[in-house]
Amino acid sequence: MPTSCPTSSAARPGRAGPISGAAAGRSAWNGRARAIRCTRRGWKPRLAGGFPVTDDYNGERPEGFGRSQYSIRDGRRSSAATAYLVPARARETFIIATGAQATRLLLRGTHAVGVEYVQNGQVMRAEAAREVILCGGAFNTPQLLMLSGIGPAEHLRGVDITPVVDLPVGRNLQDHLAVFINLARPAAGPYRRAMRADRMGLAMAQAYLFGTGPGTVVPGGLHAFVKTRPDLAVPDG
Repeated sequence: MPTSCPTSSAARPGRAGPISGAAAGRSAWNGRARAIRCTRRGWKPRLAGGFPVTDDYNGERPEGFGRSQYSIRDGRRSSAATAYLVPARARETFIIATGAQATRLLLRGTHAVGVEYVQNGQVMRAEAAREVILCGGAFNTPQLLMLSGIGPAEHLRGVDITPVVDLPVGRNLQDHLAVFINLARPAAGPYRRAMRADRMGLAMAQAYLFGTGPGTVVPGGLHAFVKTRPDLAVPDG
């Protein structure tokens, strides 16, 4: 998991993995901008409008307004590919199959022993000596499990898939909803001034060569997870 807010979350177990995290701080669009600190003292109460303030919305207490967190290392995107796949490419036993689509897990009884996939129109099989790790995301992971016969038995029979293991796979899948608020400012800000063609070119060159400057940051500073009603157990907005 990413290490996001070094003053509060880095010391907590599980926050110092290969994927680096950076919290929005001093603005690369305006060198005079003051950073929003990770402590409550760095906030003016009116900024949160009476809602709580959180040091880390990916931490133990996600409710409230907090500094946006981005997967960035040295000015570049820190993704699962750059953090895990790129370092592993040096291994002789490591193979990346591109242009391939997984179609089902290979099962021996109720144990996964490999995966079937289609590549260049051909059906391929990859068998595992020890274990199969399925990490296809919130949508493709349950889909592949159900295509393999692992899921709600009644639903699988309804789409002509023979159930192997009756499990509530895919249940409680929820969309990732967000609300965007657009505000107009009385005068052009540093972001708009940077959108001139020559300035954008310089920013991209600076980001590529040195990993610094406005081309390495996301022009947004705050996130909020809030409750629309105080009686709710978890934030719903």
